[in-house]
Amino acid sequence: MDDRGTVKRNGREIAMVRSYLAMDYGGSSGRGILGHYDGEKLILEEVNRFPDFFVEINGICYWDTFMMFQNLKESLKTAGQKCRNKTELVSVGIDTWGTDYGLLDGQGNPIGTSVCERNTQGAGRKAVTEKIGEKVLYEKTGTHFLDGNTLFQLYERKLREDSGLEYAGTLLMLPDLLGYFLTGECFSEYSDAVTSMLLDAESETWNVDILEKLGLPADIYPKVIHGGEKSFSVKKELLEELHLKGINYTPVLSHDTASAIAAVPHVPGQAFCSSGTWSIMGAVTKEPPAKDRARQYNFASSKFGNSFYKTHRDFMGMWMITQCKRKWEAEGRKYSWEEITDAAAKAEEFAAVIDVDRPEFFNVGNMHGKIERYLARTGQRMPQGMGALSRCIYESLALRYRRTARQLQEISGEKITSLCIVGGGSRNRFLNQLIADAVEVPVIAGPSEAACIGNILMQMKADGQIQTLEEGWKIAENSFEKEVFLPDGTQDWESYDRKYQSIKESVKEEGKL
Repeated sequence: MDDRGTVKRNGREIAMVRSYLAMDYGGSSGRGILGHYDGEKLILEEVNRFPDFFVEINGICYWDTFMMFQNLKESLKTAGQKCRNKTELVSVGIDTWGTDYGLLDGQGNPIGTSVCERNTQGAGRKAVTEKIGEKVLYEKTGTHFLDGNTLFQLYERKLREDSGLEYAGTLLMLPDLLGYFLTGECFSEYSDAVTSMLLDAESETWNVDILEKLGLPADIYPKVIHGGEKSFSVKKELLEELHLKGINYTPVLSHDTASAIAAVPHVPGQAFCSSGTWSIMGAVTKEPPAKDRARQYNFASSKFGNSFYKTHRDFMGMWMITQCKRKWEAEGRKYSWEEITDAAAKAEEFAAVIDVDRPEFFNVGNMHGKIERYLARTGQRMPQGMGALSRCIYESLALRYRRTARQLQEISGEKITSLCIVGGGSRNRFLNQLIADAVEVPVIAGPSEAACIGNILMQMKADGQIQTLEEGWKIAENSFEKEVFLPDGTQDWESYDRKYQSIKESVKEEGKL
């Protein structure tokens, strides 16, 4: 887009018609991205990028939700300035990771700030599954078992006699909390609510019976709505503060994975992975998955749009390597991602393998030490140097992709013939090639800003520019380039996989994810 708010299409200048702001919050950073739709293609323009971080107080980690809201306001203000006199800024949508939440008191005021899912040590999960049973929980919710599930987090608060639950009037998932700050409206968007293990995914009602059995508040959950269905007015005082006119807030598919998938066309045989802090791998199908297999392999399943089902599993993503990168930076060694992957490519192949499902790797603190202790425990040597350690992490991730793909085939009953990787991790060409080799199918990488694209498409749906997910997929296909990685076929990944499984089994898997 040029300074006059036009784009060139087939040699002609065409005025931008409508613009939408996507706010995408990730585990380590967030961004505000404007989407300009000219009737054919969607053009993205970054307006703000900022760190997301949690703060430890008295041994508990909290997200700085108030700074998250401040970054939202700054993004809106900048977006308004960029659009002024060029194109109409229609709305803003918010997506975040799942499971984390905030509490409001009876007057609608925040009770502190949001506890971070990575704070949990698994006590809530253990206690809840003992009281209710894994099969009942899965049958009622369709949600896979992660220590940080909202239900387990709430029970941990009960175990430590947290007074916040006593005064809670409303529980809002994190994107809905930020939306409340914008509009004063309380609701729970379906795609994020189903990550909580509080919602019956089929009936779309809250599991009051389970909550009452656990002695947890059962009447603090708002009505459930679906992303892209309606919009709400932003508070008048905020519009005045930010010098905006008439902008709406549109609840989108507010779980970032759901937003990312909304940007990827459904192709039979094609699996997806949203690659960021987490790897979230699955498939979109016309038929629901086999529930027994899905529970056995810890896959979540829920409705997606009006005519699809989304089945996926969360496992380790870029978290481990990001934590290592931060340690190197703290020691004065600042490496770019390109330098890290270049060094990894030159390091020895499969010098060591990590079970990336181990719960200690998901929590905060001293990732180098955790890896070293794990390798010592499994009779392996710690890789020496940045490149060797990075390669160890990347190869271990690729093996997890391989195993997840095979489990997904069993659950869906559909052979995987390709894998589409979106999100920030899709820019990691070294890891993409490892995954193509490990899974033995072509990897289609991109777009990297898929969550923002899906976010914008749902705003366009609420705005009447598109009617269905399928229409949005066509726009995304027409707007963004992708890169294909073909499997090399020269390495014996089956033997690597056997080594990986042998090492996993050699360690007692307490709290297996």
